[in-house]
Amino acid sequence: MPLPPYLYAADLSRSYQSEYDPKKPLAEWAVREKDQFLKHRDKNGDKRMDRSEVGEWIMPTDYDPIEAEAKHLIYHADKNKDGKLSEEEVVSHQSLFVGSQALNYGRPLSHEEL
Repeated sequence: MPLPPYLYAADLSRSYQSEYDPKKPLAEWAVREKDQFLKHRDKNGDKRMDRSEVGEWIMPTDYDPIEAEAKHLIYHADKNKDGKLSEEEVVSHQSLFVGSQALNYGRPLSHEEL
């Protein structure tokens, strides 16, 4: 069963800790969310999210989390901007790598490896 827009707005209102009242003008954040919904979430334009639209919202098919994390690490640690990470660049940014999802938040690293 598709998700009606008023439930979407009511759910977002709870997230932002405000009450949803359809008689009042939408708050600025709600206007942005409505625009996001209409432009990006409601693919078939029926003003509701069906199962496939919810699935695409939760797990977008065009998003690769591994690729995104790799780009994030290189962007922040590649000081000479050669597109590769040297040992020195990794060591000098070890807190970035220890906090990285790609490295399971530092769990596979032992003291000797650092």
